[in-house]
Amino acid sequence: MRRILPFALTVACAACGFDDWATDRFDDPVDESDLSADAPPALAPRLDAAPRRDATATRRDAAAPRSDADEVRGDAAPPDPRSDANPPPARQEAGAPPPQPPRITLTVAAAPETGCGERTLSLTWTTQRATRCAVGAPPEVPRRDVAADHVVRGGAVLVLHADATVELSCEGPGGRTSEGAPVVFTPSLPPERTLRRDDASLRATQQRCAAAIGGPTMTQHDEVRDDQTSAARLCACLGYAAAPVVQTDARCFRSPGDNGIWWWDAASMTWASARASDRDGCLKVVQCAQPVAACADLIVVD
Repeated sequence: MRRILPFALTVACAACGFDDWATDRFDDPVDESDLSADAPPALAPRLDAAPRRDATATRRDAAAPRSDADEVRGDAAPPDPRSDANPPPARQEAGAPPPQPPRITLTVAAAPETGCGERTLSLTWTTQRATRCAVGAPPEVPRRDVAADHVVRGGAVLVLHADATVELSCEGPGGRTSEGAPVVFTPSLPPERTLRRDDASLRATQQRCAAAIGGPTMTQHDEVRDDQTSAARLCACLGYAAAPVVQTDARCFRSPGDNGIWWWDAASMTWASARASDRDGCLKVVQCAQPVAACADLIVVD
């Protein structure tokens, strides 16, 4: 007990002295030089330490380009999808106009332009904004040299025997366009038509007229009698209403032999014939005039 009491008093006195020392010490202005010199090494500030790095600078350094060595090590950053090397896909503006349909320029030429016979129809065309073209015509119309695969510039040749409408249809990104060309076989006969014995056109016309109605026809050495009724019938077969000019030969057969003479029998509505004599006259020239018939009504179509 005697030993414990002096030790406790000693500790209490030491504590009181420390409080007075600490109060006096911290009430006075602090001198950093004294603090650095007197303080223990663990409590003294590290005045020689490196300054603290800013967080923004750290992020900026991280975004800086890597060196070649980093790329070799495979540490390169992936490409930015917003960079110029990876542009976004192009988008069509909302106000852009839609594609326009094809444009066709079609030219039609018929040959011959007159007459009621076979007519050749030549089509030529040019197009814009077309990717495919096709020629349309009635099934009975023969076609020659159809070049419908020539889209920008093309052509076709058709053969017509009656009224028809041909059509060119083209397709493209903007839709479909068609251009039609009607071809009408009107009574576009020449104003006059001449038939002659010398060039055998008289005999050929009789043969065709008779065959068209199922009647008998002339042979090579036969002739048509020199009468107005027979001349008018020949012209009527070709679509003419009159035969104003008729030239005849008074003696067509110097040696009749088995030759025949032909005429139009209006009573029986057919061609009749008889054995020729040296007194029979025949038609030499017939001039047909006044075309009146439509092509569909002709007995003979050239």
